[in-house]
Amino acid sequence: DPMVHPSGGRLAYVLRSADKQTAENRYRAEIRLIELDSGRERVLSGNEMDSEAPLWSPNGDRLLLLSRRLGDDQKQLYVLPADGGEARRITQLKGGVRLGEWSPDGRHIAFLGAIDPRDESSGNGPAPFSKDVQVLDSALWRLNGLGSWAHRRFHLHLVRASGGRPKQLTRGGWSVGGAFLLS
Repeated sequence: DPMVHPSGGRLAYVLRSADKQTAENRYRAEIRLIELDSGRERVLSGNEMDSEAPLWSPNGDRLLLLSRRLGDDQKQLYVLPADGGEARRITQLKGGVRLGEWSPDGRHIAFLGAIDPRDESSGNGPAPFSKDVQVLDSALWRLNGLGSWAHRRFHLHLVRASGGRPKQLTRGGWSVGGAFLLS
């Protein structure tokens, strides 16, 4: 997942490795930065994070990433200053986030957020689905280590790059981007 800085002088990428420090059977993903002229390399994400999908802002002053830190149930969007520092979480969606993208002016971020219609209520009574029972009405099913995502749908959201409450742009019993997002 290499991402070249807009100036062409840096490259951010994801390094995946087996997590040998814990008894869990899992992989770690960390974001690293290489200065292309010197070859100097450094780790941008700390040990408490599982990070991926780096994406430079249009002017190159920030790096957008998907990360799960201690205390996060699902991956969320974080923004990291390009010259280092602490990453700031800009989303906190219950179902987690996939695939962020900067607006051309760098002021907003569009992303796919997982929505479970069983968690939503129309305001006229309880949500229309029972949490005890799963009714599968499609053949799409994967063993992906994430648990059951049979009812989750990915919808477009928009949030200010500085953070705030995201605005959900699409709704419905379908996913933006297709079923491959379940992996």
